[in-house]
Amino acid sequence: MEKEMNVLLWSIFGIGVMTVAIIPSAWGMLGHMTATGSVKNANMAQVLWGQSEPVSQTVSALANDSGVAIIPGATTPHIESVAWNTSVWGPQLTITGYGFGNPPQNQNDTVSISDESRGWVTGNGSGYGVNPVIQTWRNDKIVISGFLGYGQSDVSNWNDGLGSWVFAGGDDVSIQVKNPQTGVTGVDTVTYPLNASMPSLAVNPIAQNLVGGSTTTITGRVLFAGQPLANQIVNVAVTGGALGGTPYGNNASEHVVSTDAFGDFSISYTAPNQAGTCQLSVMVDSITDSQSITIWSPKLQLSVATPSLIIGKSEEVSGQLTSNGTPIPNQTLTLSVTGGSISPVTVTTDADGKFTATYNAPNTTGTYTITAQGAGTSAETSVLVTEPPLTSGPVMNNMPSQWNGNWASHMYLTNLPNNAQVLATNGSQPTAAYFHYGNGQVFVDTQTVEFYYNSAGWATTEWNNIVNDFLAPSHKPILLLNDGANWGSNQQAVSAIEQSVSDLTQSSLSSPSILNINQYGTIVVDAVQDGYFAQNLEQVMPQLNTWIQNGGTLIFDSTDQADSGVGWSIGPDGISNVWDLQAENYLAGNLQ
Repeated sequence: MEKEMNVLLWSIFGIGVMTVAIIPSAWGMLGHMTATGSVKNANMAQVLWGQSEPVSQTVSALANDSGVAIIPGATTPHIESVAWNTSVWGPQLTITGYGFGNPPQNQNDTVSISDESRGWVTGNGSGYGVNPVIQTWRNDKIVISGFLGYGQSDVSNWNDGLGSWVFAGGDDVSIQVKNPQTGVTGVDTVTYPLNASMPSLAVNPIAQNLVGGSTTTITGRVLFAGQPLANQIVNVAVTGGALGGTPYGNNASEHVVSTDAFGDFSISYTAPNQAGTCQLSVMVDSITDSQSITIWSPKLQLSVATPSLIIGKSEEVSGQLTSNGTPIPNQTLTLSVTGGSISPVTVTTDADGKFTATYNAPNTTGTYTITAQGAGTSAETSVLVTEPPLTSGPVMNNMPSQWNGNWASHMYLTNLPNNAQVLATNGSQPTAAYFHYGNGQVFVDTQTVEFYYNSAGWATTEWNNIVNDFLAPSHKPILLLNDGANWGSNQQAVSAIEQSVSDLTQSSLSSPSILNINQYGTIVVDAVQDGYFAQNLEQVMPQLNTWIQNGGTLIFDSTDQADSGVGWSIGPDGISNVWDLQAENYLAGNLQ
């Protein structure tokens, strides 16, 4: 009987051994797939692990959950290997092992991957900037098909990921998997493949020499496997100047922008005002491009070839833009003047930093300023505009500098404008002058035409010069005005004019206005020794003033040698005269 009992016990023991031997093998064949049996987990635990003492709280909860795989080590995930696919952006990876449990119901921090080398973490929870896309979760395998937000950045913290959240070849990567049912975590540290494919960064050429204070745009493109990468953070840093984009919270010297759908990015850059060299660094997805930028300190020089011009004349204006003696090319400058005109008003410096323009002097004398500005600097130069040098011109050819003799002037001119050229004197006071008035001109003397063809040979010379220089070249009709007394003995002078010009009109100065005055290019006014000359001149002078300013030429033989001694006080542009040597003039007149 005892022998039979021993045989039965050994049979039961054999069956138990076979069960213990066969079941783990069966679980291995199932690849640790989730299996649910009809036997309670607590009973199976007793059979498989021989537990006789009370189990822990974690195992107790597991034992009563018929939906949990019943395998050794089910409470602790074990990561056996990690396979990466770096041919896509971001990468894909497969985690194999066992003890991962059933799939998590929500994104509840059951997987986290930390780049220990670069200092950033991705995980399947709401607190991460980058989230892994979990394609498969099995007890023995987890497949991550990519990452949401890969290549982005935490703008508040530049050190988080060294600018962008990506893995780079050789990085130490810590992978943590938490069993959703037990809450137990398994950890493994791997190396990101050294030969992993990375994006390419192309920064477009920028101006290497920038003028201080000028603004340009830094642009480029990010590609992966020849295809554009959108929504990638691009980090731009310079050692001087100001950037656009968004600055990092803890590193304001580095600003960030994102690539668009075509992988392109752009950010504005304003150069500092100080001359020197700035270093530009552009980084995206761990790829960096660095360049040097030279900042100019511009200096502008400006000059006129002839700083003194005759009214209405033109002259070349030139200048050069340099920095510490080095030419600055391709800079746009604006030119302006306080009088006259300049053309063109905008210029561009050539390869030598030089430029030219043409200044056109106005028809009024004075000192005018030419200004060039641009490229963060400016320069000025002055030009003096004067009357034509008649003192050495044809009107005064063969004329004395002082008028004297029996028929010299017996008055002198006063209140001449500042731009008047004195052509002759009586020894101390001006007796003949020339000046521009508005767009016109005035030649005034104090010797009547009546005596031009008498004994004073120089007077005849003066009149002939006037005919040749003022009257003959005129393209408009000429008007001879007297005070109503006939031209008398100066008919020779009138004949000289008639021989030189074809369109000549004679009229009286006694009328209060000149009919059709704008048809005339030149008007000759003669006193003819009439005592009423001043009165007649005064009534017509406002009309003559307007006519001169609009471009007319007035020949003003202005003396009044009548024995009344009446002079005139209102001439063109407000000039006047002073009677001189009245008694001598009366005596000389009687003798003649």
